[in-house]
Amino acid sequence: MRIIVVLLVGLMVATTGFAQLLPAFGGSRSGTTGLQFLKLGPDARSNALAGAVVGEINDEAAVFWNPAGIVELDTQKLHIQTGHTAYFAGVGINHASVVYQPERFRSFGIGLMNMRSPEMPVTTEFMPLGTGQTFSVNDLLVSFSYAQVLTENFRFGATLKYANENIAGVVAQAGLIDFGFQYEVGVRDLMFGVAISNFGFNVTPGGEIGLVGISGNETTIDNFEEFSVPASFKMGFSGTAYEKGMHKVRALLQLNHPTDNQESLALAFEYSRNGILYLRTGYALGQAGTYPSLGGGINLYRRFGNLRIDYAFLAKNSMGISQQVTLAASIW
Repeated sequence: MRIIVVLLVGLMVATTGFAQLLPAFGGSRSGTTGLQFLKLGPDARSNALAGAVVGEINDEAAVFWNPAGIVELDTQKLHIQTGHTAYFAGVGINHASVVYQPERFRSFGIGLMNMRSPEMPVTTEFMPLGTGQTFSVNDLLVSFSYAQVLTENFRFGATLKYANENIAGVVAQAGLIDFGFQYEVGVRDLMFGVAISNFGFNVTPGGEIGLVGISGNETTIDNFEEFSVPASFKMGFSGTAYEKGMHKVRALLQLNHPTDNQESLALAFEYSRNGILYLRTGYALGQAGTYPSLGGGINLYRRFGNLRIDYAFLAKNSMGISQQVTLAASIW
């Protein structure tokens, strides 16, 4: 089994290296990709943990982080999650995910995420107060996931994604693939996971945009350069750091290696009391202007399954505060 895991990790790294996923270790590479909304995590629990969840996520949000995790939900067959993020500058993100588990060892998932901005004024270097025109952003992600347990300790998943980014009428579309695995190491409850996200080809936007010059003349631009997608490689660990009676603390550690920024290391802790009340915090080292994330949740067990409510509080030094609320239920 360990040989299989090593081979899979090697295959993933080799494949991503071929797609320029691991260029110039330590370089910044900022601003070199498009479709930036694909880098946003939509659910409250994962973001309260600074995104350090690929090694152990086992709820409906796994369709966005590591598809292998959707096979580890409870024994109910149908699981639903939805949530809203009040983001910076009036931007809002809504998401929903559905996981169907026809049998214990395989699962299917669907994920939807939409990010919208309010109407914003168009400004230029000659008209910094606005040209009289406005624009908005409307981004959409649709994904289909499949996961399967291969052995008692090993599970694997893959996701096909369609992404559509619409900014001021200029549209970029892409077909992408995520894949990952999770492995129970066998030492206490230590978990190890790897996820590769947004693997795909370069994208060329289409459409046209009108610009107003200093003389008031309007010109139209309809020729755009292609850009790459924001692929990333993530490797995470999780395990119980403390447990006594009804109190339990899990520690999570994750290495993030994006194509368009420098590497970062995320560290997080999740406290649970009797599996009902949760408190969470996390911090991503290497990301400038980021404060520790905070959050909590309640897991209510019901006759039909369970109902979960999660909240996250995030802050950026130059962009302000965002808040996330997520609701999830096992209903059949």
